[in-house]
Amino acid sequence: MEGTPLLERGVSAAARTCPVGRFTGRASSGWSSRKRREKSTERLKELSYVRFTLVPLARAQRASAAGSSGLGSCELEMRRFLNYVLQAYEAHGVEELSLRKIRDFLRIRYGGTNDAKAALGSVAEIRKAFIDIQGHLFR
Repeated sequence: MEGTPLLERGVSAAARTCPVGRFTGRASSGWSSRKRREKSTERLKELSYVRFTLVPLARAQRASAAGSSGLGSCELEMRRFLNYVLQAYEAHGVEELSLRKIRDFLRIRYGGTNDAKAALGSVAEIRKAFIDIQGHLFR
């Protein structure tokens, strides 16, 4: 076996020329890369199904659906605030849904965080409502 050329023993050209010695010449390395390719192919099929089969919704449709399904359990002032957020999303896009934007929304709508807490509840409650409405947007 020692006199047998590397190609006859199943060692690839990359394994022969690799200066690091990472390749051992075993046939198992080809199996794992084949499995990775198969998984990538499966993912691409799933993504293409979602992209080309499902009808995309316009932002206005998403905001309307989220407003009707996600605001029913909220108190009046929280509903007004979340409607304001949905209108901003409809007008300007998904960037308006960043958690960094909560402070801006509160400052614009209520003048500051303290006034917003008095009207809406704790910061944790406001944050939870902000995140929950996003779940309704992308269902």
